[in-house]
Parts: sequence; C-alpha cells; structure tokens
Amino acid sequence: MGMALGLVVLLGLGVGAQERGALALSADFDNGSLGEWELVAPDTVRFTLTKASGGLWFHFHIQGVKGRTITFVIPMTRSLDRIAAHYYDKRNRPAYSYDRKQWELAEPGRLDREAKTFTFQVTFREEEAWVAYCVPYTNDTLEALLEEHAGRPQLSVRTLATTAGGRPVRWLVISEGPDDPEPGTRHTVWVIARESGWEAPASWAADGFVRFALGAGEASRRFRQRLIANVVPIVSPDAVAGGWMRHPTGEDEEVYLPMCYGKDYPEVTGLRDAVRDWMAKGNTIDFSLRFHSFGWLSTQHEFRQEQYLPGEQVEFDGLADRFHRFVPQVRWTRGHIFPGLGFVEFCYRNFQIKGGTLTLGLGAKDNQMTQADLQDVGQALGEALLSLYTPEPLFPGGPVPSVR
Repeated sequence: MGMALGLVVLLGLGVGAQERGALALSADFDNGSLGEWELVAPDTVRFTLTKASGGLWFHFHIQGVKGRTITFVIPMTRSLDRIAAHYYDKRNRPAYSYDRKQWELAEPGRLDREAKTFTFQVTFREEEAWVAYCVPYTNDTLEALLEEHAGRPQLSVRTLATTAGGRPVRWLVISEGPDDPEPGTRHTVWVIARESGWEAPASWAADGFVRFALGAGEASRRFRQRLIANVVPIVSPDAVAGGWMRHPTGEDEEVYLPMCYGKDYPEVTGLRDAVRDWMAKGNTIDFSLRFHSFGWLSTQHEFRQEQYLPGEQVEFDGLADRFHRFVPQVRWTRGHIFPGLGFVEFCYRNFQIKGGTLTLGLGAKDNQMTQADLQDVGQALGEALLSLYTPEPLFPGGPVPSVR
C-alpha cells in the first residue's frame, strides 16, 4: 500500500497532474471490497481481491480519472481449471457508475490463464466513479427502495431477525387488505435472495418482484388481491455490508448459508420461525423460491425444481412454463446445485411446500444483463405467479408453451 501511495504522490507532482488529478482508490463504504492496489503505469492499476471476497467480489471508489482510460489488472486467486459458477472468463463485464444509481457495463475483460490475471478497461467521463464485479445491490439500495414506498398500506416492513453485526434483516409483506386473512382465502408465496454476499443479481431480481407487486397497474393490483407476497431481498446483510462472498460468522470465518438451515444463525432462525408461525395459524404457503446467481458464467437463467420434490407437480411445472413466456432466456431443469439447499428444502421437508431455485446468468441477453434486465426477471416472476393463480385469462398469447 505504501508503494501505491508513493506512486500517487509522484504522479500528482508530475506534468499534467493539475488537469488529471491524483488517482486514488478506496472501499470504505457499504459493500466495499478492495485488497492492496498499486499503479504499475500512469494509467494502469493492479489490485488484489480480499480473502473475504472469495477471490471474486470487488467494489471500490476511484477518483482522479476524468478523461482517462484506466486499465485494471486483477491477479486471480481462484482455480481457473475447475468448472465453477463464479470464475472469471472472457464474458465478465465489470460495472461502473458516477452516482451509484445508474450503472454501465465495461467491455468484456481478458483472462490470461498463463499469467493468472484478469484485465479490463474503463474510459471515465467524470472525476470520480465506483467500480464493481457486477452492478451492486447494497443495504443502502434496499433502504432506498423501502423509503420510496414508505407509507404504502399494501406494504408491511418487518424485522425478520437482527444479525450478529446488529443489522436488521428486512422482511416485506405485500398484499391488498389484511395480510392475515381467513385460512385458504388467498395464495401465499415466499421469495428470498442474497444468502451469499456477492449475489447482487439475486437482490436486483427480488427488487423487481417487489416493484411489480407494489405497482400501480391493473396486473399489480390483482396480484395483491389474490396473493400475499413475503419477500426477503437480502438474507445476509452482514455479508453484503462487508463485501463477503458468503455469510460471515467471525472476523475471518464464513459459511455457505443455504446449507446451514439446521443451525441457529439469526437469519435462518428468523426464516424458520416466520414460516412455522404462519403455518401454525392454519394458513398455507403455495410456493417458495430462492433467487440465486451464476455470475457471468451462464448465458441462461435456470428455473430449477429441487430433485426431492415430486415430479408430477402440475402447479410448479405450470409456473415454469408461464415464466418462460415472459423470459425466454430461462430454461427449466431438475436437480440440486448442492445437496440441501436451505430455505426451499426446509419448506418442503417440514410443510410439503413446493419450491424451486431461480438462478440468474449475467451472460444472458447477449452478455448485456443490466440492473433493469434483472429487475425485469423479478417482475416476470410476479406476472407468472399471477397468471398461475388467476382463473380467467389475464395475459395475451394463447396456450402456455412447455419448456421441458
């Protein structure tokens, strides 16, 4: 780090420094993640990924870049020979923003397997910017969503749990009218996201689902009349805040939360208790879904039916088919990503609630998935659920095609 600071000072005193400014990087903010960094040439930054990031996530602020094309070089610490969901390859398009609201995608970077480095470039139009592995969804982003809809009678914001870091796990209940109706009179769904800190695409999809459910249109109004939606856009706010890949359990320890639903972490205890309390009142839950992400590796979204569920589930299969109508890039599949996928399996094993995992591929849509595209996936889930639970035709298009 001392080398980096020294180089910055030298460049700041050089010719043209007043026009260009001194280049500096930092990550001291919600969801920030940056290891060591240094200038290896006037417009080339080499930076490392933190251990907490799992050799994957980065999100930093950079200043002194207006009018400059900066080359970023990242030494790879993850295996490049193993097929894994989250490695870097030629499809990776890091995101950058000047206000942390509107994000743009850089051109695809270059993976050098021999040197074990990933390199990408950004030409900046402003003096300062934020740069990340993909479009970030932070705890602050979720709070802004809640502030935008504050006071809406159709939205109840609850605290599912308080994390070890003292952060609330936000639980959104969306419905038209009472959210504790007479048993059997309304359909109920649970949608969760972000059990791992790096999975920002999952939270963007949950965000889109929430926006559809709270929308002003006729479809949104009928959704709220027919369904009660329980949504947890960020299950692990501590992981998000610290830029962790998975879920932190100590200063230097983490777990893969979907495989810990038999443990007493407050996040999973809160989810288990909320479902049990609802069922104990004589209510039902029609469907549970977990948003997941494959990062830049996948060029398709996957609607995955967990393999322990009965194959003849007509309603679930119908949902997959309807979802495919709205999002053609999705494919239906059956089986586990890993054995025992947390919330969905807990719901089925204990209460026979149907469920699945919707995995988001950033390489879909010709490798151009933006935050709006991810929100559209969440909206499509809402539309598909409404189509499934609405007896009369609501959407044009004729018979629902099978995607199996």
